[in-house]
Amino acid sequence: MPLVCTVLVLILYLCAHVHNRAYLLARAWEEVIMETQLEEPMLFGAGSIRRNQSFEDKENTVTYAADTKAAWGGWSWPLSVSATSKKIKPVDFIRNCQIGKLALEGIKGAGT
Repeated sequence: MPLVCTVLVLILYLCAHVHNRAYLLARAWEEVIMETQLEEPMLFGAGSIRRNQSFEDKENTVTYAADTKAAWGGWSWPLSVSATSKKIKPVDFIRNCQIGKLALEGIKGAGT
């Protein structure tokens, strides 16, 4: 019976670790896209949640790090997730695409 309880508790904490990782990754992407800081997350079994952000001119990055505590022995499963997005200027991006398209058409036309 103790072995069954041990396995069940380990599975429970493994599920918490996977949930915390998925939740923090989704949260990091949301913060990167919205460029805002959300309230402090409440996660099962997680301790010492650390957040690092940098919103620069060309790139936004949000990183979360946390430890999922084990039920005994002082063990913990560290996790770290990061989301990065590059800022583009739509007008310049579309212009560059159009210039590239025209250049390719010029190359194709010159070959015939």
